[in-house]
Amino acid sequence: MRHKGGNRLHATEILVVDDDLAFCSLIVRRLELRLRDLRPLFICVSSAEDAVSLAEKRREQRTPVPRLAILDANLTSGKRDGEEGVQLSEKLRDLAPDIRIVGLSSFQVSFGDRNVQKGPSKMWTELENAIRELSPKVRAAGAGK
Repeated sequence: MRHKGGNRLHATEILVVDDDLAFCSLIVRRLELRLRDLRPLFICVSSAEDAVSLAEKRREQRTPVPRLAILDANLTSGKRDGEEGVQLSEKLRDLAPDIRIVGLSSFQVSFGDRNVQKGPSKMWTELENAIRELSPKVRAAGAGK
């Protein structure tokens, strides 16, 4: 699932991986509104396999892998240990060493450059802050700096 967020040449591509595509779409809609000035381009996928496949295809085609990924820690219903998020972040970093990872979990799990706890109160602000914090680094990496 692809969501438009502005001129692709100037956009920060953000990969969102969550097994709940409705929640993934909610993340995208909320962040598009909050991050209009960054004009992000979101790509939603619902599994670790889809995320890795996207990164592999981009690498094979010599097109840029998204520089920022928001990863759900648990991509299988009933899982709560965060191991899937850890493994996915490692696979993505093997394929794209400069990728920045924002871990997203309902539980205390740490595996990304920044970790955000799901919850009604601060999640959106924390996600926005994480993306804004990482975005200059993402843009610098994209420019080869």
